[in-house]
Amino acid sequence: MASSAADIDSPEFVRRCERIAAGAAQWRDPKSWVRRESRERLRDGIWSAPVVEAALDAALWDLDLGRATELVRRYDRQGASALVILPGNVLGPAITSAYCAAVAGARAILKPAQDERHLADVVVQQFEELGTPLASTIESRHWRGGDERLEGHAFSEATRVIVFGGDEAVQSVRSRIERPDRVVEFADAFSIGVVGPNADVRQAARGTAIDVCMFDQRGCMSPQTIYVAGPHERAIIFGQALARALAEIDRRLPRARPAAGEQAALADLIRLLSASVLDSPTHGLGTLIVDRRHQMIPSYVIAVEPFGSPRCAGFGRVVSVRPFAAMPALADVVKAFGRPLDTVGVGGAIAPADTQLFGAQRVCALGEMQRPPFGYRPSPADFIDRNA
Repeated sequence: MASSAADIDSPEFVRRCERIAAGAAQWRDPKSWVRRESRERLRDGIWSAPVVEAALDAALWDLDLGRATELVRRYDRQGASALVILPGNVLGPAITSAYCAAVAGARAILKPAQDERHLADVVVQQFEELGTPLASTIESRHWRGGDERLEGHAFSEATRVIVFGGDEAVQSVRSRIERPDRVVEFADAFSIGVVGPNADVRQAARGTAIDVCMFDQRGCMSPQTIYVAGPHERAIIFGQALARALAEIDRRLPRARPAAGEQAALADLIRLLSASVLDSPTHGLGTLIVDRRHQMIPSYVIAVEPFGSPRCAGFGRVVSVRPFAAMPALADVVKAFGRPLDTVGVGGAIAPADTQLFGAQRVCALGEMQRPPFGYRPSPADFIDRNA
């Protein structure tokens, strides 16, 4: 049930809000012990140090005392016992999941993957230091996929199971749970950018570059395809501006260590793209731009292609740029793609009525796609026991 007016004035309510806000402030402070500890533990991981810092900056950027109070008032004392199966392609969901549980008054087991394992351990330690009522509410457990005994114990303890991953992985988890209605899914989705007719091309390109370089196009909020309003020539000009912006942002946010097989997969994709790009109007305005400053693997790949369905490479900082003439036709192509649309990043002024045509879960400015508000994925509502 929701908190009553008396509850809101109680010391317990105030303490929960203050502890949540204090903990979130530590994650925003680069000098805090949680940031130092995370930095040290992630030092040898796949992500470059600047990307780690940017991800930690963004995790709880808007969770201050006012926001914590608002959310705890809405969700406190309705919490479930949750199991969160975390993704391995981005950084941050371990932190946001723990704080969503704290807002909802829930207990949670975090089952992290790859580098997220370190953040899960740090947030557990932080909750212990923050004390009551957050202490002993979060646990980090590690087991290999397929360990039915440990997995079965975790499933039996949870009234809510929150799963991040690809469609196949999510459906596999769902099939092993007796009551699938307990599952909250964050499965395959994609995101796009839309550059309006009056947008400043350089500014839109720079925002796109930031969103691309955070997590190297591996996440559902990464802008796989950028649609540019106007003729082919404007899309080509945007591609050139994006190449310059990516070269600049790459120095600030270096790409991750290549995954196994990524170099070969990227070479195959580049060959495919060479046959699909628009004809180059001049030698100086290429439509397939491959940055080869690094000998091992390109830093980014930009393909300026004809208008059509989104291209979702999902790795390697690969970006498809496509021109479009009319917003309704673009929305039809995107909706016909057949996968859920997560975020639309917008460059320039585009009317809300136009962005609503896409049916996206979220619309924001280019450059803000990897910085969602607290409670977006997941939400404190995901940690509520609906049967309580």
